[in-house]
Amino acid sequence: MLQEQDIKNVKETAFVFKEYGREIGERFYETLFEQHPELHNFFNEANQKRGIQQRALMDSVYKAGIHIDELESLGPMITHVAEKHRALGVQPEHYEVVGTILLQTVRDVLGTNVTGDVLESWGKAYASIAALFIEAERQSYEQVAEARGGWTGNRAFYVTNRVQETAEVISLYMKPVDHEPLPPFLPGQYVTLEMEIDEASNVHKRHYSLSKVSDENEFRITIQHEPGAVSSHIHNNIVKGSQLQLAAPAGAFSVVNAERPVVFISEGIGLTPLVSMLQSQIANSQAVTWIHATKSCDTHILKEEIESILFESEQATKHISIQKRLLKMLSRLYMKVRLILVGLGT
Repeated sequence: MLQEQDIKNVKETAFVFKEYGREIGERFYETLFEQHPELHNFFNEANQKRGIQQRALMDSVYKAGIHIDELESLGPMITHVAEKHRALGVQPEHYEVVGTILLQTVRDVLGTNVTGDVLESWGKAYASIAALFIEAERQSYEQVAEARGGWTGNRAFYVTNRVQETAEVISLYMKPVDHEPLPPFLPGQYVTLEMEIDEASNVHKRHYSLSKVSDENEFRITIQHEPGAVSSHIHNNIVKGSQLQLAAPAGAFSVVNAERPVVFISEGIGLTPLVSMLQSQIANSQAVTWIHATKSCDTHILKEEIESILFESEQATKHISIQKRLLKMLSRLYMKVRLILVGLGT
C-alpha cells in the first residue's frame, strides 16, 4: 500500500527516468534479455535498435511516477498499452520479472544517488501500476475470448489473395483455416502476426492494421516493404496459400464519436488504419474529410478503393497532395486549433 511518504518519494524522483532514461532503458533491456531470453518474442528488434522501445518504456514510467497520486488520469495510456500486451500474449507473471529488473537497473545506474527508501517506494508504486495493467489485460482477454468468433493466443489463417498495391506495398487477404466466423472489430484496430524466420531462436511478432472493415469471413492487412527481417520475409516469401498465425484484433485507436464529422489526415502507409474508419463513417452516413499526402500518384496506396468509398457519400470531401509539405502545414494548423480549444475549455 502506498503511503504519503511513498508518493512524495516517487514524485520527487520521477525525473531520473527523463534525465537518465537512455542509460536506464538500454541497461534494462540488456539485463532483461540476458536473464530471460524468451522475452525477446515480445519486442520488435528494429525498435530496440533504434531506441524507440527504450524511450517508450522510460516515458511511461516517468508519466506514471508524476501521476502516482492520480493514476486514473493514465486510463487512456493503460488501455493503449494493455491492448498491445494482450495482442502479444503478455501474462501477469511477466510484470514481476520486469519490475525486479527495472529496480535493479535503477540501482545499478544511479548507485549511491538513490536510497533504499526511494527504491522501496518505487517498488510499491510499480506494484500498484502493474495491478492496473494486469486487470485491464484480464478484461481484454475475457472480452475477446467471449466475443462471437473470438479467440485467445494464435489462430491459423491462410492467404487467399496477395495484391501488389504499389511497388513497395502489398495487401494480404486471409481466412481462418478452421473456416469459423471472424469476430467483429473496431475500425482502426490491428492484428498481430507471429512468424518464425529461418533458424532464428525467437519468434517475431508484428502489429498490422486491418485495412478494410470486417465481413466476418476475411481479414486484410496492407504492408509496406521496409528494412527488417519480418517485412522482407513477408514480401519475399508469403504468397497465396501461405499459412500465418494471428492474434485476435486489438487496439484502442478508433473514432471516439462516430456521430460527429471527422477529418482523416494521413501520409503514405499511415492511411491503413483509417480506411476501415472511412468505410464505417460513410456507411453510417456521417460527414468526412479525407486528407492524404503521398510522394506521387504511383505511391498512392489503395487509391481506387478509397475513391470508390468517397464516391458513395455526398458528405465526403477529398484532398490529395503529392507533396509532404501540405501534411506538415495541416499538422501545425491542427495543433494551433487544439491549443485554442483547450484554452477555451472545449
